[in-house]
Amino acid sequence: MGGDVGGYRRIRLLSPDPDDEVCLARAVDAAEDEPVVVRLTSGDRAEAELAAVGALSSPHVIGLSDLFSLPDGRVGLVFPRLPGGSLAELLDRRADLTAGEAATLLISVARGLAALHEAGRSHGRLRPARVLFDRSGTPVLTGMTRSAPLDPAGRQADERDLAKLAVAVLSRVPDAGAALTTLSAHAPAVAPEDLERMAFDFADPEPIDLSGEPSAPGSRSLRSPMPGRVVAPRASPGAEAGPRHRGDSVPRPAAGLRGAVSAGVGRARRAVSGVRRRTLVLAGGSAVALLLALVFVPAGADGPARGDDAVPSSSTPVSRQSLSPLDPAPLTADDPLDAALVLAGRRDECLGTGSAECLGEVDQPASALLAGDQQAIAMGAAGGSQTLPASDAKPFVQRTGDTALVSVDSTTLLLVRIDGQWRLRDVFAAEAPSD
Repeated sequence: MGGDVGGYRRIRLLSPDPDDEVCLARAVDAAEDEPVVVRLTSGDRAEAELAAVGALSSPHVIGLSDLFSLPDGRVGLVFPRLPGGSLAELLDRRADLTAGEAATLLISVARGLAALHEAGRSHGRLRPARVLFDRSGTPVLTGMTRSAPLDPAGRQADERDLAKLAVAVLSRVPDAGAALTTLSAHAPAVAPEDLERMAFDFADPEPIDLSGEPSAPGSRSLRSPMPGRVVAPRASPGAEAGPRHRGDSVPRPAAGLRGAVSAGVGRARRAVSGVRRRTLVLAGGSAVALLLALVFVPAGADGPARGDDAVPSSSTPVSRQSLSPLDPAPLTADDPLDAALVLAGRRDECLGTGSAECLGEVDQPASALLAGDQQAIAMGAAGGSQTLPASDAKPFVQRTGDTALVSVDSTTLLLVRIDGQWRLRDVFAAEAPSD
């Protein structure tokens, strides 16, 4: 692209946004130097990122190399180039991760976020795409353009994002069910120090293989494999360091072990690919899906999100007797799919007629869904939506004990079994964790 700016010569445009231009560049007076990344921005974005990266020094948060201003009011923020790609790219390219790689990732991200919080700043949008790998393979937090002075709401948002990221990473690790169960105790948010402790308990950190083959056609490979590293954890007062906490580096994992694990996962996926529409995924798979449900449902939510085309109901609330009796058989049966279909239809009747009383046989008692549905009825805004979309898509069912997920297109119902009967715990549209 060419053109000098602030003493740097542009090499390649990385982001075409005119209000937030990002380019690969090299210092004009040092042509042999390593390329850097220059962000040309202004206003709140510039102030947010400058305040965040200028407030601390951490190997897990990107540092500011240089700073300049332009006559048009924009500010140039100069960062070191991180050549290892992003966590989002890694998750797109790798079908599975080892437990040690996951530990390295989660510990590093947790420490980076903890450093930001200790400096009094939030990240503002923690996503896998904003975790990059430096030349040594160390995960580094970037993209703090939405950073703000840390307050309870900002901390909670960051910790929710951290939980989503942790699920995205652990869901790629075979036999991570126990770790996901531990994480679920903190859902829908997890504090950085808690995640770091869980990650060390989960596995010994090991280098991250950045050279894995693409998992889909068109995915690009990184230029070269880089060993990963993670620094030993900060010891708590009076805590005794275990053997896994001693060294700063770990040996590169054996390729044979990773290949064997990958082959086993591939065989399992092929074995279940032809199962009929009511697919029951046991153990680790269900743990992942159920934890995704817990993490992606906002804490204290007032019920399911409704589209802009929702029409407030003008119906007058009716008595319980005006609704047809509910068939209890599907609710007590073992199959959660039949129960989900019945509960979804009944919930639509309750909301459509403005009957708060009948919600007691549909929604889980004391749940956020029940509170939200009751509030919607009280405000006269309960009509005009369906719990499950009209779709030809085959339902997908995942169950673990007395908890189950039933998904149709992008809508997912979370069911729980209480006193032998299925109830709706939440209704939500699944959110992709990678963006």
